[in-house]
Amino acid sequence: MTSQTNSGQVQLQRLANDITARLAQLLKDPPDLTSYLSAHANCIAQALHPVGLNYEMLSGNNLQRVLASNRESLDYRKSPEQEQSFQKAAKIVVTQGRLMVMEPNVLPAEGLHGLQPEDSPAPEDLPLFNQTPFQHFLVPILVGTSAVGVLHVWFQPSDANGTQIRQAILRHACGEIELYLKSRRLSDITQELTRLSTYSRLLQELAGDVDLESVTWNIVNYARESVACDRVCVFVATDYGHATRSIEGVYLDYDYELFACSGIKKPHPRSEHAVILKGVARKLTEMALARTPHVTPRPELVSPASAGQTNTKPAANGAAVPMAPSGNGNSNAAEAETPDPVPTRISPVPPGGKAESAAKPEGGGDANSTGPAKLPRPQIQLTLIQRDPSKTAGRPREVNEYFEVLPMNWATVLPLFDRQNHVCGIVLFEGNRPPEKLETSFLHMRDLAVSAGRSLGTSLHWNKHRSLRLAQWWISFRDNLLNTPAKKLLINYALPITLLIASLIMPVTYRVKGEASIVSATHTTLPVLTPARLLSISVREGQIVKSGELLATFDTTELQLQHRQAVQEYRRALVESDAALAAGNEAQMQMSRLSAAKASAMAEKLGNDIRLSSLRAPFDGMVFGAQSLTNRIGQYFRQGEPALEIVDPQHWQVKVALREQDIDFMERRLQEKSAVPATLKLAADPATAYDLKLSNSSQLAYGLDISSGKYFFGAVLPLELAETQGALFKSGFSGRVSFDVATRPLGYVLFRDFANFIRLKFF
Repeated sequence: MTSQTNSGQVQLQRLANDITARLAQLLKDPPDLTSYLSAHANCIAQALHPVGLNYEMLSGNNLQRVLASNRESLDYRKSPEQEQSFQKAAKIVVTQGRLMVMEPNVLPAEGLHGLQPEDSPAPEDLPLFNQTPFQHFLVPILVGTSAVGVLHVWFQPSDANGTQIRQAILRHACGEIELYLKSRRLSDITQELTRLSTYSRLLQELAGDVDLESVTWNIVNYARESVACDRVCVFVATDYGHATRSIEGVYLDYDYELFACSGIKKPHPRSEHAVILKGVARKLTEMALARTPHVTPRPELVSPASAGQTNTKPAANGAAVPMAPSGNGNSNAAEAETPDPVPTRISPVPPGGKAESAAKPEGGGDANSTGPAKLPRPQIQLTLIQRDPSKTAGRPREVNEYFEVLPMNWATVLPLFDRQNHVCGIVLFEGNRPPEKLETSFLHMRDLAVSAGRSLGTSLHWNKHRSLRLAQWWISFRDNLLNTPAKKLLINYALPITLLIASLIMPVTYRVKGEASIVSATHTTLPVLTPARLLSISVREGQIVKSGELLATFDTTELQLQHRQAVQEYRRALVESDAALAAGNEAQMQMSRLSAAKASAMAEKLGNDIRLSSLRAPFDGMVFGAQSLTNRIGQYFRQGEPALEIVDPQHWQVKVALREQDIDFMERRLQEKSAVPATLKLAADPATAYDLKLSNSSQLAYGLDISSGKYFFGAVLPLELAETQGALFKSGFSGRVSFDVATRPLGYVLFRDFANFIRLKFF
């Protein structure tokens, strides 16, 4: 028993040491999180042979899946409640920081009350369960005492001894992740996860995209988010596929042109701004590239790994000056001819994380996979130029021109490589603020040099050969149509759609319609001018009256008494004035005359009020609004209170309510045409149509409607009627007016309002 225990401990120690040794090699040059977790998963797979595993890292308060393998073995499609149970278990592991083991075929012990897990009202509140036939281990990934993630691994069931071995190995393996996170100084995983998800979205957007503009803008947007700079420009090869390629001393095989630019509007390719940017981007790319010297007539056998044995640095004349690598594998930056190079050398690798050998041909049927022999993949030396007047004499002309004209304080480039390892594009980074963590950002972007470069090379190839795209479209169209069931689709769908489109473009008369009401063109409201009591009404509503005809009388008894009193007061004052004159009392005489004048004025005013107490027609017309007065006989009217309304029955106008967009449309039509015809139909007589005409923009009205208290948009049009028709009209009749505006396609008439709604809501 003791020998078996010692043998198991030795085997366990050997597995742990093997995992530590393999993962320690990655700490010398730590890769990104996905690559490291992929290598970590390979170590666990070789040591324990799990059925599947899943890495979830803490992002904020939620767990985000970073890497997974064989998740389909858990069959979450048939039991989504099981996935929720595992998610709840992972959160518990993160909170408590302790390993959890879930045995196979364990149902919830309580809380269901006879229901199945999928039928329960709140699956997240159920106790943990494991309906799968696998044994699950959830191991916290710790940094210090805090959990930053969970490793979820599932195995075929094992005995107690096997379970203990698995726990020990998994704890040890997750402890190695802590060393990696500390070496990367990733105390907060959220930023790393955000970068990985952003890069994944970029790859999804670039996959299968052959549109050059779309590809370049996706690259610009990703690079701008990944590097803290003020502007990112992308230069593409203008003569892609036509330049003479060489493998000796050639760093840039094509001519390049500014194609996309963030932060500002893209300058014209031939402007001074674009020419200077192109010159500094090309010069910095020459400085950033370092290729292995040509030592064999078979360049396809040169491995990219051999490129790291000797670093090269471009001199001012374009020749490659070899640079001895430093002890840590990074290139030493000299200050001779290269302005401010940062000693960081990046060897671009594909997104899978493994360097490909140049001896292996590029497969996958890429459009530009044929051609001259592929060059060995170059290494990228991060070359940073900064504004420093003291180094102007030793810098290239392009760099000096750049700092003289453009208001940037630093710049650097990232070349983009196609499948033949030629530079098909250049990404130029510029900034005003001091470059912070620029070296780390470029290490993270090393995959972009290959992934984005290949996508850019493919789009450039298709952009230069538009006939290929046309031929592909024609072949696809022919194969999908001729001698296939697509004929039925053509008859059942394409033909009706064609007829529908033809009907939508058929021209019809476009009409603008609005609710209308009849109002009199000439109308007067007669108010009570003297406060009095109503005695009688001489007319009824709708009665035709003549000018000056008596309409209503008011009680003037009190006014007459006051008038008589004023007259008597006037006479008494005159008598007193004469008596004072006879007595020689000049002062009394003047006072009496003043009293007489005052009484005379009062008598005149009261006489005028008596005359105005009767309402008479101001013109020949029709009485409107006297019906309610018959119920108010004997009531007292205040001064200014409206009593009657007289309208002219021979002159009417139509008040049309329109929409706001119709007002503007009608004004434009009036500028094009002298008049817009219209038709009125009344609700009282819908069989009769009355002709109207909008001839002047002054007839369009918009403002506050006093009667309704709402803002009114519409038109006021004159209505010409015969004498016999005018007597039949009543003010307030309602109807509908239709303006024949123009001839438009049927689709415009049907969907104009919908299109305006879409433009107003979303554009």
